Amino acid sequence: IVQTDASYNSRKQARSVAGFLMYFGDAENALQPDDKPTLENGAIMSGSVVMDVIVASAGEAEYGAGFIAAQHAVNVRTIAEELGHPQPPTPILCDNSFARNL
Repeated sequence: IVQTDASYNSRKQARSVAGFLMYFGDAENALQPDDKPTLENGAIMSGSVVMDVIVASAGEAEYGAGFIAAQHAVNVRTIAEELGHPQPPTPILCDNSFARNL
């Protein structure tokens, strides 16, 4: 499971920051309402990156954060699968409706 967030236009020269947290968990329940708890494990990776491009909105910053996190998730999934732990689709959780709908 990957959780992402971004801060829009928060650095010099109109740069934005992407952040993410990755952990193994119960992916089936990750996108369900709060009445179904997820079974979570400890964080296995986190990151914070100043984006290389200047984005035009907070939604674009959130979408970019999801993209950056997904790139790292591919590597983690590959490692887990090579170690004999098949992975279901990876949910990417984002708090921005523009980025989710795009």
